[in-house]
Amino acid sequence: STAGSTNEASNYQGSGEVAVDEWEIPVLSAVTGAIAYVGKPASWAAEYAAEQINANGGIEGVPVKVTIYDTKFDTAEVASCLSQVVDNSLTVVGPMDAPGGEVAGQIIFDAAVPNIGCYSYDEARANFAPYATAYMTDSEEGEVIAADKWLSLNDDIKSVVIFTCPSD
Repeated sequence: STAGSTNEASNYQGSGEVAVDEWEIPVLSAVTGAIAYVGKPASWAAEYAAEQINANGGIEGVPVKVTIYDTKFDTAEVASCLSQVVDNSLTVVGPMDAPGGEVAGQIIFDAAVPNIGCYSYDEARANFAPYATAYMTDSEEGEVIAADKWLSLNDDIKSVVIFTCPSD
């Protein structure tokens, strides 16, 4: 069975002893495709976090292994990736995009597996609660914060227009 699976993890009794050799955390991220510029750094961050955790003794002495699943910014690929991992995962990280989050949310909710993903709207978080948790603020709020910061760093810029993608 998969390391860190819900069956094995249920053997943890809070005694400081864990019945797994490794916590495997699937990370769904668009490493290729139209938003690879977001997916690659997100994947790197997950791998870096695992390296840092492992360098400091793991979780309860058990190392963490991150496995990246490339969603390709494709909702069908999100569903396919989740079908490979959801039944044997204690948790899932990602996907990193709103359309993928919409697809993932229902699968995660039905499987009752905690998920940190791109639920960038309160409605999506509410629909898939308590399993779906967002790793960022609502999309519009984050875009305004980013634009304000950019303006503060560029005195020569007087106004900003934010273009959005209707599918995200």
